[in-house]
Order: sequence, then C-alpha cells, then structure tokens
Amino acid sequence: MSIPIILLLLNILVFMTAVVVIIYMAPSRRMPAIRWLLLLTFSFCVVSFCTLGVYISKELETQILFSRMRFLTLGWMPSSWLFFLSTVYGRWTWLQKKWVTVIILIPGFVSTALTLIYPFHDYIVQDFSPLTINSFSVLQYKTGPWFQVHYLWAMVLVGLSLALGIHTFFKEKGLRRRQVVILTICSMLAAGIDIYCVLTSSPLRWLMLASGTFFFSQIGIIFAALKFRLLNVVPLAMARVFQEFPDPVFVTDEQQKIRLINKAAIKFFGINKEVVGKSFSDVLSNVDLVSGEISLDNQEGEKHFFDLNIEKIETDAEEITGQVIFFRQITLQKGIEKRLNENLEFKARLLALIAHDLTGHIENQAMLSLSLQDEVEGSVFEERMNLLATSTLASQGVVDNVMSWVKSQGTQFGPVKKDFEWNTLIKDCIESVSTSSKLKKIEIVFESNKWPLLGSGDSDMMNSVLRNIILNSIRATSEGKKIHIKLNSMPDSVEIVILDEGSGMSSTQLRLIESTPEDFSFQLKKGSEGQGYGIGLAIVRHFIALHKGRFFIESQLNVGTKVSFHIPLS
Repeated sequence: MSIPIILLLLNILVFMTAVVVIIYMAPSRRMPAIRWLLLLTFSFCVVSFCTLGVYISKELETQILFSRMRFLTLGWMPSSWLFFLSTVYGRWTWLQKKWVTVIILIPGFVSTALTLIYPFHDYIVQDFSPLTINSFSVLQYKTGPWFQVHYLWAMVLVGLSLALGIHTFFKEKGLRRRQVVILTICSMLAAGIDIYCVLTSSPLRWLMLASGTFFFSQIGIIFAALKFRLLNVVPLAMARVFQEFPDPVFVTDEQQKIRLINKAAIKFFGINKEVVGKSFSDVLSNVDLVSGEISLDNQEGEKHFFDLNIEKIETDAEEITGQVIFFRQITLQKGIEKRLNENLEFKARLLALIAHDLTGHIENQAMLSLSLQDEVEGSVFEERMNLLATSTLASQGVVDNVMSWVKSQGTQFGPVKKDFEWNTLIKDCIESVSTSSKLKKIEIVFESNKWPLLGSGDSDMMNSVLRNIILNSIRATSEGKKIHIKLNSMPDSVEIVILDEGSGMSSTQLRLIESTPEDFSFQLKKGSEGQGYGIGLAIVRHFIALHKGRFFIESQLNVGTKVSFHIPLS
C-alpha cells in the first residue's frame, strides 16, 4: 500500500475518532481540561477534513481552498495541548491565569483571522502550484510573512508542552505517571514528524504527513483514558467539587505529605500550591491532626471555629494510602449558639430575679394573713381573709415553681447528684411550707422507718418535688385536717407517700392526669377554692423521671388523695 493511501486512511481515522471524542466529551465540557481537549479535537477534525478535501478534490481552486482552510485551527493545536496538560494534572497553574492564556492564544487568533479574511490570505501561504507524488495530486506553496511567526510560536509551545510533560512525570506516581508517558510520547511523535517535514521540505510535507500523524496524539489520549483512567468523568467532577468547596480541605499521603489542597485552604491559611509535597505538620504546625472542634486565626487575625474531620483513604485491599483533612467551618453556628445562650441566660436570670423579688412580698402577705385570720374569725371578713390566704398560698407555689424551673434549665435538665439525708430533706421541706399549713390550720405528720437514710441525687430537685406535692395537698385539704408523709426505706430505693384528707379527685380527673401528664396539675373539684397552675405536676414528673424514678397517684372524691413516688438510692 503506497504512502498516500496510508495517509488517506489515517486522516479518515483522525476525522472519525475526533467526531466520536467530541460527542462523548461534550456533556462534560464544564471541566477546564475537557474544554481544552474539545478544542484540540475540533482542530484535528477540521485539519483532517480539509486534508481529505485536498486529496479528493480534482479542481485546483478547490484544493487551494481546502489547503488554506487547514490554517483555521492549526494555530490552536499547540496552545490547546499545552493547556490540556496543565489543567488535567493541575501543574503550572500560572498558565491558567487569564492574561497568560490570552497571550498564548493571540497567535492562533491571528492565524484564524488571516485565513478567514480574503485580502490577507497570502500572509500565511501563497503561490500554490500542483504537485504529483506517487500518482497523488497535492499542492506545493510558499510561506507568507505571518507563517514564520505562526510556526515559531508553535514550536515554542511544543517545547513548553514537552517541559511540562517531563515536570509532571517526576511529580506524579503510579497510573498518572504512565498517563504522562503515553501522552508525551504520542504528542511529541506527531510534532517531531511535522518539524522534520517543514525543516527539510520533504515531499512528505506536501503530502501533509503531519495531518495523519495527529492520529497518534488521539490514540495516546484514548489509550490513556481507557487503560489508565485518564479523563474519567467521575474524578474530574470530584476535583471540580473539591476545588469549589467553601471550606478548607487537604489531601495527604500515607506519610502525611500534602498531595492536594483546595482554593478555600489556600485563601484561609495564606499558602500556595508550592506546599504540595511538604509535610502537613511543617506547613500548619499549629494544627493537631485530631478530629474535633478547633479555633484558628485567619490572615487578618480573625478567629474562626472549625469542626476538624479526618477520613482515611483506603484501597480495595484495605491499605491506608492517605487521608482527607476537612475543616468544616462552624464560626457562624458558634456565634448563633453564643448569642442564643446569652439570651437564654439573661431570660433565666430575669425570671430568677423576678421570682426572688416576689418571694419577699408573698412571705409578707402570708404572715399578714396569718396574723389577721384569728382576728376576723366569725366576722363578715372571714371569707375574704380565707380567699386572701388561699391566693397567697397559690402565689407562693407559682414563685417556687418558677425558681425550680429556672434551676432545671440552668443545669440543662440534668440532675446534679450528690449525697444527702432523706429525713432531713423532708423535714426541711415541711418547714418551708409551714406558713401555708398554718394559714389553713393543717397539721403535717411525718413518719419514717429508718433514721438516717442516705441517698444520692439532686436534693434541690427532690425538694421541689416534695414541696409541689405538699402544697397541692394543703390547697385541697380543709381546715383542721391532717396530711401524712411517710418515708419507707426499700432495698434499692426509697418510697415517699403523701396522703391528705382533702376533696380528692374523680375518676375522670385521674384519667386526665394519666393522659396529659405534662399539662395537668392537681385540680380540685369544681367550685373549690384552690386551682392548679399546670407547671406543678409537670415539674414533679419531670424531676422524678430525671432520677429514673416512678410516680403514682390514687384519689377518691371527697375522701382524699394519695401521691407516692419511688427514687433509686444511688
């Protein structure tokens, strides 16, 4: 088979493979490396098509037209190849700066413009004449004034591409190094044949041998893609996401040497890509590689908070080959959390202050009611004085509950456990409600089967539980009656029973307590003097639950109510 026939077949293959590559890669054109590859492949496609036009055409003018049109994209090949190598491997990133890219592309623009503008055709090639080589009709021409600039610039870019390939070879490892070898050999083979043909004016130049050798470049790309996973869309897409991620990310190898960093890391830490290959501890000596919350200052001295996550990179054989160090920015969340905590703390203090100030006034009201109750007994003011006493008693319960709830929020609803003595706790609680019991002439009887009885828990919470239950019993109990409190020591727990002789509750009210325990407070029968305030029973049940205890209630209308609860001793 003669050389012209081989070149004809090669150009057909170049055109066909270029079309296939363009169709396959077009959906991924958002990736910089893919865009440069598409431009390179489109250039191959145009040049091979025009070369085939010269081979097939019989008219001289048509051959001249196709020969000129080859220069539409010839000027784009060296630059697009150089940018393709730079972007696909992330090397020589200075080439990707806009002003550098424009300078490198200007000669290609000029060659395209001179080809398209009819009066300037001859600035590239001129004086075409027919030539027959091995019975194959082609064209011979002379070079114009721009051709020298065009060709010299192309050779400069070819040299840069070779240097970039060598540099990348020594920087990469494994599959990526083999990719670089294949791409460099194939591209330099095509470029070397073209240089030889032009410098020697060999007949192969007029046969446009270089157009056929573009097939080697395409084969190199396709082989590297299929065999060594070059241009795998998934890693390219992941690289795009990696670079655009708003938080700093580092990728290190098994020796903790930095292999990759994203833009956010470069910006925040004020480093550059030259740190690639250096030890992470040398670059960021103030960062301990331990997962958790950390704080760091940026270049402006502003403090930022991060949630440091370290993920190991493992092969299919479960060998650790590196790790991903992810600095998740939580500065905004920390600021919101701080302001929220400040607001909650302020509200808690305000509630505590109000409750504290009200306590004194309520105590004064209680003492005044107590001193006046005997004086107005049997008079027209007795009913009003009883109402005042009941109101005072209810108000005191509300204030005590507010204080208890503020405390529970301050401890984040968790009991602060410590040892205490149950008998002493109950007697202190009875003393704290003595004013209320005296107002209604109610006697509180306390019995215990064990003295002393030590337990472990939050004594303040238990005091609040007892006080709420006893105050509810006082409100429900008529004057002159008794309230019995029993403390029973059990093997692993303590049982406290509060039994009153009050108005009791109906079965409907008891069912309501069981169905809505968080919203229901002890309520008396309709028309009775005292009423519940909702928060009381909620606090009782919540505090008992925090101690992993159990709560029970029994009641009979017009007979009384029995409330009991069990609390573990430890």
